[in-house]
Amino acid sequence: MKAALIALTDRGGVAAQAISLVLPGPADIFLHEHCSPFPAWARPFRYLKELLPEIWEEYRLFVFVMAAGIAVRQIASLLRGKDRDPAVLVADEGGRFLIPLLSGHLGGANAWAKFLDEKTGALAVITTATDVNGLVAPDEYARRLGWRVTPLTNLPAVNRRLLEKGYLTVATEFALAPEHPLRRDPSYLFLGTAGLSPESLLNRETDRLSWETIKPSWETDNIGIPPEDAGSGGRGREPDRNDPGAGGVARDPNRNDVGAGGATRESDRHDAGTGGAARESDRSNPVTEEAVRKPQGNEIPPGVQVLISAFPGAANGGIYLVPPAISIGVGCRRGIASTAVLEGIEEVLRRVGTSLPAVKGLYSIELKAGERGLLEAAQHLGIPFRTFTAEAIQRVNEEKGLSRSGFVRKTIGVDGVCEAASLLGTEQGVLILPKVKMAGLTLALSLERSLSWASARETPNI
Repeated sequence: MKAALIALTDRGGVAAQAISLVLPGPADIFLHEHCSPFPAWARPFRYLKELLPEIWEEYRLFVFVMAAGIAVRQIASLLRGKDRDPAVLVADEGGRFLIPLLSGHLGGANAWAKFLDEKTGALAVITTATDVNGLVAPDEYARRLGWRVTPLTNLPAVNRRLLEKGYLTVATEFALAPEHPLRRDPSYLFLGTAGLSPESLLNRETDRLSWETIKPSWETDNIGIPPEDAGSGGRGREPDRNDPGAGGVARDPNRNDVGAGGATRESDRHDAGTGGAARESDRSNPVTEEAVRKPQGNEIPPGVQVLISAFPGAANGGIYLVPPAISIGVGCRRGIASTAVLEGIEEVLRRVGTSLPAVKGLYSIELKAGERGLLEAAQHLGIPFRTFTAEAIQRVNEEKGLSRSGFVRKTIGVDGVCEAASLLGTEQGVLILPKVKMAGLTLALSLERSLSWASARETPNI
């Protein structure tokens, strides 16, 4: 994640440098050319209207050390949407205030302002209504967890309901452990499968939660926290900044995840990723094979505002939180073109009614770790590419009774690649699309049964 700090005056440049020194990633400082003497640590520019279009796509965080009105006018023509715009902050050259202007949640501007508040002593001036009222909006959780929100057009109404009612009704197609930040937040009421409906949980006169009617959901602990523990007025409490449940836990240090397009070996991967069942105590609404194979996606039920699903369909006024939960297993002939791989991926995702935001990564056998077409496809899609040893692949083939190919067995010593690789790409997954044969290519899809969670990849987790 790269940051750009832009200042118009000498004092503004000093303030920008102070901010850059506490940022965890690379930062470039742009200073108006009239400043004198011009510091070696800054880049000169003459006109903002010429500079910004050149660098807008290069950075994910902008800090304008200048009047807010100047920044607003200069970025107005560059804005594309909530899910695409960078985080934009404005700071005064005296280093007293930090104001998030754009992408407060999805872009992380609010989180960056709070981070810089703690590091520099400047006061973060947060104006987002949910934050001001001590609530965590669903798009903020999406940022923290690396999930996608869709459709964005419904997000304002959902956030408005959170403000007015103090809670959102949530359904999930995955198991979420009790310590998951969404499960810990009393403003998010999770429905189970024990015959509960949104209507049965509401008091008809007040349209508030009727906690007496809530029973433990299917094979889980209680799905709600009484309002007396949720702060005044039934509103949710703001998560403790020192509490990992507020948005992040450390990644497993034994896991060799790599960035998009990179390959890594996983010769000793444990068998948890081979399609084993989730713990009974962690299950919520389970995903069935029938549910995930509907090309039209899964519809949000009446009375539910948020559905956690890898298969968005008819939103009905609500929003989907789409986690990266689908692993793509791939086998291919040597020298396959990345275009063929990309076309194949698009087709198999279409068959199960999902798209790229739900994809966790691309997986294959170690023999293909340097296959250019696979590396380029993963890099183009912005997803990890990881490989497993032939021994790990064959072990899953035998344990799960997966598809067999005599040709593949004779050529590389395993019964098949794509199905086993897709299962190994999950923690506790299930095969949802068996091997699909294409020209020089085989693909299979597996889906996580439960969702682990980690802190946001690019922005502070506050």
